[in-house]
Amino acid sequence: MGASPSSAFFLDGRIVKEGMFSGRLSALPGRDALAFAEATIRPYREYRLSLWIRTGGAPRDGVWVEAIQLSRDEEIGPYPGSSDTGDRRLIVTGGTHDWRRFEVLLRGLHPAADKLRVVLRLWRGRAWRDGR
Repeated sequence: MGASPSSAFFLDGRIVKEGMFSGRLSALPGRDALAFAEATIRPYREYRLSLWIRTGGAPRDGVWVEAIQLSRDEEIGPYPGSSDTGDRRLIVTGGTHDWRRFEVLLRGLHPAADKLRVVLRLWRGRAWRDGR
């Protein structure tokens, strides 16, 4: 996993849902935060994105997940969100809540894409991500 310089990100062994660690992301004052992980993909396949998210002190709808398609480590575009408005967010949550499981079926990925970067973003507060 990686994170933006405007983020405080670390592996948290105290607050977990599965396994030994979760990824904890906190926004620094006045900046949004992001953490990401990449997975190898193959063309013309469907993928199920499944993860647990826990939030604390985040604005309503202030935590979301989006996906960026890559080819040879170069961005070729976002995976479209679930609406026709151009919204790239696949999962939207926020506020303060305990672990919730989210799943999204990804279809119609770009045929040249060989990696998918899954990005967790937030405006304020904290978010934890867990799951495989």
